Amino acid sequence: MTALYRYSKKTLMFFIVMLVIFNIWIFVFAIYEYSVSWGENTSWCTEEQLLKPEQDSRRCVVMVHGFGGSPFDFKPLASQLAKNGFLVRIPIMPGQTKDYLAYNRGKFTHAFFIKWLREIIKEEQERFGRKPYLIGFSMGATLSTVLAAEDGIDKLVLIAPFYSLPKYHNALVNFNKLFGFVLPVVPKLASGQLYSKEGRNTYIPGTFLVSSLAFRQLNFLASEAIDVAPKLSIPTLIVASRNDKVISFAKINELFSQHSNVTINEYPRSNHIMLYDYECDAIIADVVSFCNE
Repeated sequence: MTALYRYSKKTLMFFIVMLVIFNIWIFVFAIYEYSVSWGENTSWCTEEQLLKPEQDSRRCVVMVHGFGGSPFDFKPLASQLAKNGFLVRIPIMPGQTKDYLAYNRGKFTHAFFIKWLREIIKEEQERFGRKPYLIGFSMGATLSTVLAAEDGIDKLVLIAPFYSLPKYHNALVNFNKLFGFVLPVVPKLASGQLYSKEGRNTYIPGTFLVSSLAFRQLNFLASEAIDVAPKLSIPTLIVASRNDKVISFAKINELFSQHSNVTINEYPRSNHIMLYDYECDAIIADVVSFCNE
């Protein structure tokens, strides 16, 4: 019994030491990431983007990037929308890019994000005298779902919208609640979930770190989006893949398959970062066509 106690004590001490070392390493990396440049794509990864069309703007398209993402999430699509006569505005979602120290990201609540996007939509209504279109990706699509239930936009595009993880959602959420305080920041397992090697080499995330508390806020936001989903009445295009490793395609079908105003277009060869994966050209054409209708 004494030997077992000593063994258990040593094992516990080993895990505590490893946890401390891991958190120190993450802290050092967080400081490094906060100060590093993304090179020629720095502005797309750290600054709001406003793309003006060559001719007079038909209306504004507001694009909302993903969790731990940046305006770079939308770069291939944004340029095509601008060529088609739309003013494209891609704001930086607070707390999602490397310009926010990873340990500070959890302070932004889901209520804060809703208010933040509501103000942007209002600004673009006033600029054009007409409602903007809204395009959201991943967490940005979750947030866009909530705002689309209000009377502020004319059309909605949801790209790989997050309402649930594809597997073990409740278990991972509960794990985060129980152990998030000892693992406040963790690294992403990949720069972006992509099947295309070219896409993996091209795509740049807003950050390589995930805040446990920010993930909790994302789930609060997802719960609110699920609650308001039945209220969506505007023309809506959803672009998603059942082979997405980040979001649940089944949950999307559950929420929207019976909506007559919602079109769900599936791209099975794509993973989560759809605008940089194998079917990106078809997806971009799909979204541009929907906006032009």
